[in-house]
Amino acid sequence: MKQALSALDRLRGCRRGSTALEFAIAGPVMLLLIFAIIEDGLMLFAQSVLDNATRDASRQILIGNITTASAFQAKLCSDVTSFFDCTKLQFNVQASAVGFPPSVVATSATAPVSAAVFGPGTGGQYVTVEVVYSRPYMFPWIQSIAGAGWTLMSTQAFQNEPFS
Repeated sequence: MKQALSALDRLRGCRRGSTALEFAIAGPVMLLLIFAIIEDGLMLFAQSVLDNATRDASRQILIGNITTASAFQAKLCSDVTSFFDCTKLQFNVQASAVGFPPSVVATSATAPVSAAVFGPGTGGQYVTVEVVYSRPYMFPWIQSIAGAGWTLMSTQAFQNEPFS
């Protein structure tokens, strides 16, 4: 009995392996948080790239340089070259005589670019440009926790210049 107590006392006083045990408990949570922060940072960067590309392409509609869907798509794709899969971009451009038309982009953003609505309007018309991109997660195991991915949307609303 005395030997059993002394072995138990030795085991209680032994600190070997405690660091590994603590890391085994806290490490996965810490790594999950680090990867989630990286994923959020990439999403914010992607949203910024999409906003800038939408603004630049919309500016070309506003001044009358872009009048076709293919030219609009080419301008968008040139601004998001390496960070986006351009075939997954969905956009809608709608003009109205008075005020801004309602939102026309589906929340799923699964339609290809070729199915986009494109009506840049004429000089003086109000135009709404919406661009949507469904971005998958960079880390697949985050997808299993959080869902399908990010749906990024950028919107521009403006009145065309009085071009002829």
